[in-house]
Amino acid sequence: MHTESQIGPGRSFIQRSTCFSARPALVAATLIAAALLCFIGVEQSSGNGGERAVPAQDDHSTGISRAAIEKFWTIYHGNDYAAIPEAQEELQKAIQSDPNNPTLYALHGATHFWHVGEQTRDPNWKAHQNVFAQDMPTAASLFQKALDLDYYTPHPIGYINDDHLPGYLGITTVHTGQEFNNLNLIAKGDGVLDFAAYQFPGFNNFNRWAAHLDESRDSRPTTKRWTRSGSPSMRASEPSSIAQIPT
Repeated sequence: MHTESQIGPGRSFIQRSTCFSARPALVAATLIAAALLCFIGVEQSSGNGGERAVPAQDDHSTGISRAAIEKFWTIYHGNDYAAIPEAQEELQKAIQSDPNNPTLYALHGATHFWHVGEQTRDPNWKAHQNVFAQDMPTAASLFQKALDLDYYTPHPIGYINDDHLPGYLGITTVHTGQEFNNLNLIAKGDGVLDFAAYQFPGFNNFNRWAAHLDESRDSRPTTKRWTRSGSPSMRASEPSSIAQIPT
């Protein structure tokens, strides 16, 4: 796992505009994204060793996947925001040849999460609001695909599911609902975060807090549940029930 020499995000964060509704909670999501993405199953980048196997079709596709994953981490550890499109292109190519690799989708989703979170680092960010407006729903869709592959497809004996993926899906789904003023989507994202917190309380209780950081304490839909995470009675529907993200 790439945990050493982790570089946090830059100092420029999102701002409000007439084209794209940027919320303080999205800033919080950006702040935690760099620290939390290291938990994604990046052991797969090595292709051998560790607890998780690379679900590749053949040696050629495995090599393309490794190269794309390493490209992502080189750009990410280097805090090279301008190179995000390069990482996206490499990951998309790898997905075409290795479509059942959940890490590729998770990291591709991470590039969109990062891209919108630090949009003011783009010299022309005001002119690119239509692009940024699609980043969060795209990230949510990619995290959904990663989770579906990681949780609901056959794996070798000993494969360990990535318990962090529901958290990434939940927070990006909530933010997508906030962006489009879609209360149903916000509720669905909260349901995913409830399920995520049941699985991994510490990590995902923080995600639940960050998802609604800009709301008053009384209006936060999950406020009363925070002290009870881990109780089986609070377990929400599994995240495979998430509806199609609007585009």
